[in-house]
Amino acid sequence: MQLFYQWKAKYVITLLLFLVVLCGFSSYAQYSSMHQKEARFDDTMEMYEKDGITLKQALSEDLEIIKDGNSEEISNILKYDYYRVIAAKVALNPLNAPNQIFTSVAILFLPIIFGIYSSHVAFF
Repeated sequence: MQLFYQWKAKYVITLLLFLVVLCGFSSYAQYSSMHQKEARFDDTMEMYEKDGITLKQALSEDLEIIKDGNSEEISNILKYDYYRVIAAKVALNPLNAPNQIFTSVAILFLPIIFGIYSSHVAFF
């Protein structure tokens, strides 16, 4: 019965609309991150091409990441950037979208949204 009253009062529609907007912001952030990683990969690729190294050669070499405190030393930057671009594209895959959205949005925003929503509904 409570859900029916919330539906009639358009509270549920407002909540769902707000969640869709948050999902849109999350998707935009993922899309923007992918473009930044692609730009970084393109710059690295140009640097490697100037040195006469092809993508195939760079991908066949080992990738070693040595962490020293807060810094990282990467032995094969092109391969590292290539894997980051692939990971960003996989994150934008429609099957992975709910996972990406709810891991980034659910940590902070969903508890706040549902807390405000439940407080608002409780007073009516």
